[in-house]
Amino acid sequence: MSDPVVPDEQLGRPADPRTNTLVQWVLRTGLVMALALLIVGLIVQMSTSNGQAVQVRMFHLLSTAPAGTKIMGVGMLVLTLTPAVGVLSVVGSWIRERDTRFVGVGAAVVAVLAAAVLVGLAG
Repeated sequence: MSDPVVPDEQLGRPADPRTNTLVQWVLRTGLVMALALLIVGLIVQMSTSNGQAVQVRMFHLLSTAPAGTKIMGVGMLVLTLTPAVGVLSVVGSWIRERDTRFVGVGAAVVAVLAAAVLVGLAG
């Protein structure tokens, strides 16, 4: 069984509906943009590649890869960055609300995400 969610009002701070709306908008927009880029890239790739499969590498967007592959790579990049942008938007809301405890937790999450990206780029 899961614990019940405690509303913000019971934690001693007023709920800010703008925070939830902002996060929902960021996540939905990122997902729709990524999906559109992946579909367009797949269509371009299928129409220009003569049936050849190629690897889509997110961090090789400036290489000499075919256009469809680059578009799909950008779509993957947008999809990958969407949760990080969501976390940053929540941290921004918490900074605006002066909620230092959650700002600290959010900053720790951002630091872990940044470290994961750096480790991924290095290895």
